[in-house]
Amino acid sequence: MRFMTIVVIALALLTLASEDSCSVQADLVVNWGGGYVANDAQNLAGNILLGNDGVNGYSGTAFSASTPFSPPVSGAYTGSSARFYGGAILVHENDISSGDAFENARIKNQGGNDSVQLKATQSGHNHSMHANFLWNQPDFLTGNNPVTFNASTTASVTLGQSSTETLNNASLRLLVRDLANNYWLSEHFFTGLSNNGTYVWDSSNQGFAASTDGKWAAYDPTKELAMLGAGTDLHFDLGTATFVDKHFTGVNGIGFLFEQDNFHNNLEFHWENFSVNAVPEPNGILTFVIALVTGLSRRARRTNQQA
Repeated sequence: MRFMTIVVIALALLTLASEDSCSVQADLVVNWGGGYVANDAQNLAGNILLGNDGVNGYSGTAFSASTPFSPPVSGAYTGSSARFYGGAILVHENDISSGDAFENARIKNQGGNDSVQLKATQSGHNHSMHANFLWNQPDFLTGNNPVTFNASTTASVTLGQSSTETLNNASLRLLVRDLANNYWLSEHFFTGLSNNGTYVWDSSNQGFAASTDGKWAAYDPTKELAMLGAGTDLHFDLGTATFVDKHFTGVNGIGFLFEQDNFHNNLEFHWENFSVNAVPEPNGILTFVIALVTGLSRRARRTNQQA
């Protein structure tokens, strides 16, 4: 009887914690922005020719959620939410040459308002640029716990000043990874991007609320290209995507996807800030409840054996 009473109390604590996470104000979970470098020498990981499928060429950095895409965090590169993961791919349509790659893939020094810069100087063919950026749970500013979304959740990307081809065909979508390590892209997206613009996902457009996180589509950033032995296709196929209502029980990765298709000459993508406000999960209570129930179960077994 005593055991069952404590289990009921434990379940009540879990219910209370869950309800509380729906009503509390979100905390700052990710905030990349500010001064990180003293010069432009800090490059993003990789920038290599990945191969070709006999028609199109692919270069860049294959997606990874375990090897940082950011430069190593050190004295030469440091700041808030400095470590991030992801990858960036250039698709050279009808061009299998090995000479095409990112001209710059780096942290650009801007005197305390630094940016991530992806620059491609191309000519003669159509090209596409796909890039995603991901922050893992161990680097969350709220600690190494998953987060949940509620009505106060927001996420934003602020772009920098691009000196090359406009971003009229570009788009941004919010990227999350759930506790089952599935990736999802937000239904709400931004296109027709402009220099120095700030783009915000919140309850008014993505539908964050106490019982829903709006609509999301499954996304596989690690999918191998169908005809390419090595490499990663970061492209999101909107034509085959299905957006479904989601209410995440926990999120352990947050970021965004950038895509620009069909540019003919040069493209320069700068972003200066990415920030997310979400609710840390009450893992302290969960850990306590699990330990309590486990301990009582062991005690009950010992008591039954002695009897």
